[in-house]
Amino acid sequence: MRASKFISVIDNLYIILIPRIDDNNTEIEDFFDQSTRDIKVDDRTFDPSKEADTINTYSKNTFATKVIKEQKTNISFDLFKPILDQIVAVIEHNKTL
Repeated sequence: MRASKFISVIDNLYIILIPRIDDNNTEIEDFFDQSTRDIKVDDRTFDPSKEADTINTYSKNTFATKVIKEQKTNISFDLFKPILDQIVAVIEHNKTL
């Protein structure tokens, strides 16, 4: 587990660390539920790796523009609560300065 959820750089500049899931490193896409990550685009599946096979899979950019942006009203953002809680912690910390 990380000792800190954010880093105060200077004044009101902070680095917010993305929470780990089950003590594993995470990417922002990990905070979307599996059904969202399973959405197909042009019969291709989502692959967040940079070495993705673009014939059978699609990239993070496509995920952001063709899945998240186009279906934002139908997608659950509930798993983002830990990230939002960290933003609140930063705001509260900044109030004490």
